[in-house]
Amino acid sequence: MAHTYVVSSQKSTAVHHAVACNFISPDETNLAVVKGNKIEVFVLGSECLNLKIKTSLYGKITSLHAYRPRTSKTDILFILTERKFFCVLGYDPVQEVLTTLAKGNVKDRVGHDAESGQRALMDPDN
Repeated sequence: MAHTYVVSSQKSTAVHHAVACNFISPDETNLAVVKGNKIEVFVLGSECLNLKIKTSLYGKITSLHAYRPRTSKTDILFILTERKFFCVLGYDPVQEVLTTLAKGNVKDRVGHDAESGQRALMDPDN
């Protein structure tokens, strides 16, 4: 008995979320883009976008927000996945890597999911 297994090898191209921020440096503007489970951070150049960071998460990303804590000079990213896991990502300019500042699960053990779907809201005053 023969079995066939088919997999798409094309990476995600549709942009689900995008936010402008100062993620890498306080002096340069960055564009953080979410495509499915992939996060890409671009540096805004004079005429183009230059890819600086590209990484994947386990799970489809449903929300992306950038905010700046009062004690920080750069922004950090809040990410929420479809299965209600979240992480807060920062950037280490010395080692030039992403760092996980916080992670967890916001799933409610009692009750049902909202009919309007998942939403993550940030206080505009941070």
